[in-house]
Amino acid sequence: MLWNGRDILGQSLDLSAGTGGDLQVILGTDGGSIDAAVSHDDKPVSDATVVLLPEDPTRRYTETTHSQSTDEKGHAAFKDVPPGNYLLFAWEKVEQGAWFDPAFLKAAASEATKVTIGPKDSQHVEVKLIPASK
Repeated sequence: MLWNGRDILGQSLDLSAGTGGDLQVILGTDGGSIDAAVSHDDKPVSDATVVLLPEDPTRRYTETTHSQSTDEKGHAAFKDVPPGNYLLFAWEKVEQGAWFDPAFLKAAASEATKVTIGPKDSQHVEVKLIPASK
């Protein structure tokens, strides 16, 4: 979403003052997909929390950040991912939404798996498990 040419995705737009402007809502059909596989000691990890975040911290909103639990085969799937650069994390145990805390994320930064998604791209990514003790 753009307001007068400025990206406002994830921000509030207050029009109560009667301010005029140009609002653009851009819809895309070129999203990609990511299949994340999480394992530990060469065994799939079920019920891990896999989080997909935009690499750019200024683009991290609830609308652009996604989480999934791994299935019994250690997989989590993300569909309709807008093209761009992302970080993937896989936590054995994590409090919902903890990844929005910059200090929490900074401590886990070295465990991130970087992935770039192009238009209609499909990627299979191995993600390192972050143990509950970290």
